Amino acid sequence: MAERTTINAMAGAIAAFDPNSLSPALIEQAKLLLLDTLGCAIAGRNEPTSLEVQKSALSLGGAEQASLIGSGTKTSFLNAILINGVIMRVLDLNDYTIAQEKGEPAMGGHPSDNIPVALAAGEWQGKSGYDVLATIVLGYELYNRFKKVITRADQFDGTSISGIVAAAMTGHIMGQGAEPLSHALAFGAARCMAPPLMRRGQISSAKSLSNALTAQSGALSALLASNGATGPVAVLDEVQGIRRMFVDDADMASLSAPLTNPGAILETHVKAFPSVATSQAAIGAAIQLHGDGLNTANIDTIEMIMADTSYMRGHQTDPGRSNPKSRHAADHCFPFLVAAALSDGELTPRSFDNQRWETLEIKSLMSKITMGVDGTLNTLAPDSYPCRLTVTTKDGAQFEAQVLYPPGFSKGHINAPDVIAKFAAVTKPTSSETLCAEIQDTVMALDRAPSLDVLMASLAQVGDG
Repeated sequence: MAERTTINAMAGAIAAFDPNSLSPALIEQAKLLLLDTLGCAIAGRNEPTSLEVQKSALSLGGAEQASLIGSGTKTSFLNAILINGVIMRVLDLNDYTIAQEKGEPAMGGHPSDNIPVALAAGEWQGKSGYDVLATIVLGYELYNRFKKVITRADQFDGTSISGIVAAAMTGHIMGQGAEPLSHALAFGAARCMAPPLMRRGQISSAKSLSNALTAQSGALSALLASNGATGPVAVLDEVQGIRRMFVDDADMASLSAPLTNPGAILETHVKAFPSVATSQAAIGAAIQLHGDGLNTANIDTIEMIMADTSYMRGHQTDPGRSNPKSRHAADHCFPFLVAAALSDGELTPRSFDNQRWETLEIKSLMSKITMGVDGTLNTLAPDSYPCRLTVTTKDGAQFEAQVLYPPGFSKGHINAPDVIAKFAAVTKPTSSETLCAEIQDTVMALDRAPSLDVLMASLAQVGDG
């Protein structure tokens, strides 16, 4: 390779990645996040958007290379990436990371969005369970590195980087050396840019499809490169490429640092509720207040106070998030989420049934919510999205709940019992306790499995509910 570019350097680092160097803690975290992701997919596979995508993709046919999660159906590995990527994302229940922007917490994205790439490519290529888990660790590391240098100037959606990450994961699974990897990454980058409008205002189903489509394109890029196609390897460095997707002073060399201690996966958090990550503490606080025996009919006002950051202010003032018209918008609407949690004492996928945000009870509660910020919360939880709710009743009584770190928040490692309990809860409508335990045990022993066959056979037994 005569031309020395960021892509070339990245390809060299990925080609040198040694899965056997990974610590047991990294593999354990990968297993827990895989289990969490599978639960999200099982719970989301019969959502309208999921069925629309499945119908569209399967109508094209394709070789039986990879399994659909929660189904006995096999399709091409590219179709599997698309379909599985949508069904695990559609409920907004999968993991999240928190980035730092100008010293403030900001959304870091959902690196588990690319777990379907590792599963589909790994099954297609007949890789061992350990190989697939190592590829998941690799994907999280690369995702995190890109998130640290991508611009947050409302020009590109964070899912854009998955085109490059998916190309790297697929290329690694295929055993590509530095030369084809460089072209896989270049192709993935050239096709990856997604607009931020997909999660603004009245959010459409594109929010659920964005990463899956981008990842599918990235995986295709690796396949093309394996057969000799060449890509624009200067694409990350040139203005005519996608250099503007990164901050001006981006440390592009960080993208190709040796992958000898890829610990980004340990910085990931698990969601307790099917909603935007910034709402997790608010929902937790609302559930606490419900437990205090509040009669929602007697509520006069609800004050919702969050950390004083530009990111939180942006979420609070987005008009589309205050008056949702779809399920996709409702799970990003603070007033709806708090109102539903206050009313029910929980926030589950069922909370969105029958366009709950349109009911008189919920609309009445939403109208009583005022939102604001308080810099004190920044100090109390500088790396989280904390929230304080104060409810005043019609007779003047006040009830307050403050959540600094929501359920599922990880400080260096995920709490295994929390993940296992969540998996059991979200799969209960369609899976027996026996099958749930079987899938769980299979995932937690995946690092010793010679292939994904046993796991996919277990997942194929999930019912239709």
